Amino acid sequence: RERLKDRDRHRNRDRSKDRERERGWEVDSEAMLSDAIDDPARRDVPTYNLHVSNLHSMTKAYDLHREFSKFGDVVSLNIILDRKSGRSKGYGFVHYAQFKDRDRAVRELQGKVIHGKPIRVTLSLSKCTLYVRNLPPSINSSDLCREKLQELAKVPIKEFRWKGNYCFAEFVNFHHTNTALANLKNSTWDGVNLQVQVAHADIGE
Repeated sequence: RERLKDRDRHRNRDRSKDRERERGWEVDSEAMLSDAIDDPARRDVPTYNLHVSNLHSMTKAYDLHREFSKFGDVVSLNIILDRKSGRSKGYGFVHYAQFKDRDRAVRELQGKVIHGKPIRVTLSLSKCTLYVRNLPPSINSSDLCREKLQELAKVPIKEFRWKGNYCFAEFVNFHHTNTALANLKNSTWDGVNLQVQVAHADIGE
């Protein structure tokens, strides 16, 4: 009987993940360790973002910067690393100051070969969004949830989707997202420990 319950729990969890992927949301709990190029003075600048995948394990942040900066002002960029091994997970994000530069980079760098591999470039919102679960049952409205999470995150929430016992919170840029992640991971609400992860919302993925 216990085995059947465990099997049902796993099935429900898998169905939930499938539903999120169908909506364009994919959760990645290890997406904050990265090889990055970043200007601390520009951490509050809103950005227009690209998801870059099919990266060779040898490709570094400066390799991407060399290519993507040809098409405009790159505020920051990062290649996501595996927390355990420290190796590249084969994808990253490039953050432009202007949307026209981002859009041009998509056209010009699609299939660009770097270290022998053609990269894939798509529009992305993922680096700005957190998936927050284990919300307390006392929450009865989206506005209440957003207001409280913003208070705990200590940075403004740009867009918000409440789903009952979990939600998605989008922030203005990567650094606000990092700040919110750090603050929310150490937060409790009505005696409940919040569980927070980075969420993917890749347009065209």
